[in-house]
Amino acid sequence: MTLARFGGMGAQRYPVGFSGDVKGLTWPNLAFQPYFSATAANVGYGYWSHDLVGPAEDAELHVRWLQWGAVSGVTRLHDRGMSAGPCAADHTCAVDEPWKLNSTYLGAVRGALRLRTRLLPYLAAAARGAWDDAGSQMLRPMYHDFPDENDAYLNDADGHYPQYLLGPSLVAAPVVAKMDGDPETGHFANQTIWLPWSESVELASGRVFGKGRWSMDAGLEDVPVFAEAGSVIPALPGRNFGLGAAASLQDADTIELLVFLGANTTSGAGTV
Repeated sequence: MTLARFGGMGAQRYPVGFSGDVKGLTWPNLAFQPYFSATAANVGYGYWSHDLVGPAEDAELHVRWLQWGAVSGVTRLHDRGMSAGPCAADHTCAVDEPWKLNSTYLGAVRGALRLRTRLLPYLAAAARGAWDDAGSQMLRPMYHDFPDENDAYLNDADGHYPQYLLGPSLVAAPVVAKMDGDPETGHFANQTIWLPWSESVELASGRVFGKGRWSMDAGLEDVPVFAEAGSVIPALPGRNFGLGAAASLQDADTIELLVFLGANTTSGAGTV
């Protein structure tokens, strides 16, 4: 397995792809990333890597970029050459160290990274499953599993329906829209998603959703991830999947099996 910039057809044989430098750290470019990653699976790239970094002048965008990375194929914080040089004079250099954010934004980033850590057993099982099933990818567009559903094709390059399948049982829908006010005073970002299963359970809240389109309000700390009702998710120990999720690699010798039941679900199944 190699980590390299995209090299054309055939390079995906040993794939940890690198999407290349984004043109700029902007909201439209963030909105493009879920679509870019999901469609990369169409040519065999299920591990699509990005430089996770934020602009110095927009902490909210920095948080959303890292939250998206926490539920992508590869989570990789990396400076892409914008943290030094002429920008240092006017303090506009990009920031890739989340601990430089104030406590409000740092807390949201910490929650996203803990979410990623909690999901490591599930992601490892999903990666193995994709390896065993040639042609399948861990991160893939909705239409791979639901080709006959018109709504499975709603995600586009402009950030509409920014969602994808992550492993066999999860839909991730990272927030790529700017909030309607100051993130530090309780405002929200709104986006619409499509859930494919008869029942889906939001990891952070436990709320059950039916099949169809849903308008979601997301606070700064929210990273929307949904499990198919009846699925069993192997995870590292922790209190929850929200901002206070306590997960540590020090707990890697213990795995919890989390059963997500809907209103009409009485049993579950999963892979460890």
